[in-house]
Amino acid sequence: WKTKATAGVSHWLFIGQLAASAGFVVYSYLLENWVFVVSNVFLLITALVGEAKAKEFWKEYLDNYFTEADIKRIAELGFNSVRIPIHYKYFIGEGGDDAFKPAGFAMLDQMIQWCGKHGLYVIVDLHAAPGGQTGHNIDDSAQDVAEMYADAHNQDKTVKLWREIARRYANERTVVGWDLLNEPLPYWKNNKDCPDYKLYKNGFFAFYKRVAAAIREVDPNHIIILEGANWANDWSVLEKPFDPNMIYSFHKYWDKTDQASIQKYLDKRSDWGMPLWVGETGENSAEWSREALRLLEKNNIGWAFWTWKKLGSNNNPYSITAPEDWKKIVDYTKGGAKPAPEEADRILKAYLKNIKLENCISHDNVNQALLPPAGMLNSSLSSAK
Repeated sequence: WKTKATAGVSHWLFIGQLAASAGFVVYSYLLENWVFVVSNVFLLITALVGEAKAKEFWKEYLDNYFTEADIKRIAELGFNSVRIPIHYKYFIGEGGDDAFKPAGFAMLDQMIQWCGKHGLYVIVDLHAAPGGQTGHNIDDSAQDVAEMYADAHNQDKTVKLWREIARRYANERTVVGWDLLNEPLPYWKNNKDCPDYKLYKNGFFAFYKRVAAAIREVDPNHIIILEGANWANDWSVLEKPFDPNMIYSFHKYWDKTDQASIQKYLDKRSDWGMPLWVGETGENSAEWSREALRLLEKNNIGWAFWTWKKLGSNNNPYSITAPEDWKKIVDYTKGGAKPAPEEADRILKAYLKNIKLENCISHDNVNQALLPPAGMLNSSLSSAK
């Protein structure tokens, strides 16, 4: 595999040679100022407008937040891939229900089709595993505990889901690979030590091996991507790669942009002989992103920028404008007055209009910071396979 530049996914990617991709992570923030637990947001919308209108809201949200127009624009800007974070509950049942959900796979089918049409590669990232692999709001864990590691059934369901995803797309050449678990098992969160890390770190790498073995039963082709513990950056729990088509990933946020900041990962690349990829970076100024990405490129490390568009931001390629009176909903999440159903419905409908790319604000300074200098994107997608 050989790719060019990614959007929300990675930067450059050479498999069999080197990691070199440039892309985006296409994650959505609905209520960034609230504790972002997906299940809580579902409850919030229902509380505001009732079950029937909430159902309508979520259908329109899923239909319009990320569309072919977004994919087309990502390709036009010169990126080459998209990292798609997925929530298990759209693909397999919750609790004791292990049945697969066709609707979730249909959404992923559509995304892959769009990417293929516009010359972008796809990396699928399990961002919210059954029970939660992180124990924080980003994985929708109910108790802020990494219950995937604590519960054998959650582990079985995670393995089953990955096997089915790999089986379904085993021959799909638009897909680059599988990012098995996003930011698993932190030892530091909410400014304090996390007990989950000590409890489950000894089985961390063994579970990766189990998931990979299930994938290889049905898919010998695609790249397997492993992240370290503690927000992807603790590689002490990783061991030498056990598969010839494997990449190790770290995430880069809020640190220095010098060689020393990534040297420990470069050393592991030399020792273990596998490519590196930064599955997430960003959430900083355009200048910081420029310096960080050029550092990665200089060291032949692919990257995915977090994230493509975001509510009220100025450090993403596109931002969503908060609708009039949006603050009333935010205030309600903080204990303020509850908007009347009619008013909440009006605000949410305005939000659904604003999320469409045609109504978003483009931040050209961010796009210019992300794109590598001329001449660094010469690898053609036609010769990538």
